[in-house]
Amino acid sequence: MSKIYTRKVKKDKFKMLLFFLVVTFFIWFLTKLSKEFTATVNVSVDFENIPNNTVLASNNINELSFDLTSSGFDFLSYKLKKPTITINVSEYYSEEKQLAIISNTNLIKIITSEINSKIAVKNVSVNEVTVILDRIVSKELPIKIASKISFKKGFKAVEELSIDPNFVVVSGPFTMIDSLVEVTTKQIKLDLLEADSSGEIELDISSLSKLNYSIKSSSYKIVVEKFTQKELSIPITVENLPVGTNIKLMSEAISVVFDVSVSKFNAVSEKDFKIICDYNKRSEEENVMTLEIIKKPIIIQNVYLKNNKIEYLIFK
Repeated sequence: MSKIYTRKVKKDKFKMLLFFLVVTFFIWFLTKLSKEFTATVNVSVDFENIPNNTVLASNNINELSFDLTSSGFDFLSYKLKKPTITINVSEYYSEEKQLAIISNTNLIKIITSEINSKIAVKNVSVNEVTVILDRIVSKELPIKIASKISFKKGFKAVEELSIDPNFVVVSGPFTMIDSLVEVTTKQIKLDLLEADSSGEIELDISSLSKLNYSIKSSSYKIVVEKFTQKELSIPITVENLPVGTNIKLMSEAISVVFDVSVSKFNAVSEKDFKIICDYNKRSEEENVMTLEIIKKPIIIQNVYLKNNKIEYLIFK
């Protein structure tokens, strides 16, 4: 029993000693915190009441520091939560200069008021705060389609992929808007098309999400038909032939080959083409002239001549 009693007494003494140590430390800690001393305080800077039709530029100050004499309790709270001072931009804004300047004197007043301190603030890290503002402007920009399209064999687009509307009004800071020349859509991928396709396509605004857009998407449409190849024989016209000059072409017509949709196959005829050769551009050494297509239907594709040169003879 005596051994058990002795251990219990020792344990109680240790607990009592530990209690007095904790109390002593706590009293010492409170005494230290209650004293005043000078230290550097870092604060965040926030801005409010931005003037109409302007926005904060990206290079404005977002924090500053200063020396402050205060109690340890204050500094402990500043360490636990970083203070923020708020600057009323409209109060210092100059419309002529398109900026706001807060002098050192006004800055100290704002800091003192914001942190509720009756002790003077010293050694502010900046002499003054210049708030730079951007004008808000609007600009109409064309929309560029980003697409990856493939067609089933024998099929092609009768009309190129189009969108409606094909422009967007973008609003935002002048420094961001001024350099923009177009807005691109997110990529649309259409595989092995054999029929018309339509739908909605979103604008790719991920890199400029801070701007405002009149629309966020546009309607797309592509007209697809089956195509086939067609060949026609087109008469050749000689241009700039001098008066009195007789010329003989080795062939009076040339074959033109092109792709056309099945539905428009019979709509294309010889009269829809004009092929010329320019006498002034002839090659006298080779006795040939280059052929050129100067008229063709807009509904055909992949047009080419079976031979783009023609031999000739001149009779005197």
